Amino acid sequence: MPTNDWVLDLSASDKETKEAFLEQHADKNVLMDLTCFDPQDFYQRFPQLKAVCSTLLSHNKKCEAHAKPGFESGLQLLQETGLSPVPTTFLGAGFVVARTMAVIINEAFYAWEEKTASKEDIDRAMRFGVNYPLGPFAWAKGREQVVVRLLETLLAETKDERYRPAATLKATK
Repeated sequence: MPTNDWVLDLSASDKETKEAFLEQHADKNVLMDLTCFDPQDFYQRFPQLKAVCSTLLSHNKKCEAHAKPGFESGLQLLQETGLSPVPTTFLGAGFVVARTMAVIINEAFYAWEEKTASKEDIDRAMRFGVNYPLGPFAWAKGREQVVVRLLETLLAETKDERYRPAATLKATK
């Protein structure tokens, strides 16, 4: 199937906006970033959704992506945008990378709130101590509300307190 039969949404919108986009494009194949939501729920309700990705906490233009069987051209579409999709089968909110990064970022904000270390020291510790390409504050910069939305979604779904967003993270605009 040619990629011009597809529409693409890589926005960080809320759930209602994502649903409205899907309703508006019921006659096309849709590839959508669902970093903050459970793709399985969207797949079940919107048959035009053929592929999903998690780009909002990606690094070096790599992102997790999933395509329904027979709709791998959605992954090709991601490549055409300059992203490198890494196929995944995990379909919970946040996929694997974004879920993990959101928790690391959240813990960094808690440590900073508790005056354990400065933001710069926490970033440096993660870069040099764990060999991350970026520290959690650098990774979160400009994406704080995406992280909060994902954490709140995970908290609501799992009732697990580790997903409760730090107050300073929530206050970041």
